[in-house]
Amino acid sequence: MSFPLDRCRKSLFHVGFKSVELLDNGVGDNLRFALVERGGGVRREIRVSEIELLWLCLILEDVSSRYDNEFSHS
Repeated sequence: MSFPLDRCRKSLFHVGFKSVELLDNGVGDNLRFALVERGGGVRREIRVSEIELLWLCLILEDVSSRYDNEFSHS
């Protein structure tokens, strides 16, 4: 499985002075991803494989749908 990313920084969101970016590096079996948080002079980076990124996205999708359902019933 491959995500259609174009080998450049993808800004996910900005909140105040913080930003989170998704970067993709490598090709084929060596494809790796990094989630980079920047803000307040601090940079944090988490490197994940393609399958780990897919797992993370599925968890976030599940949490997001439960969060949306909780507020739609209020």
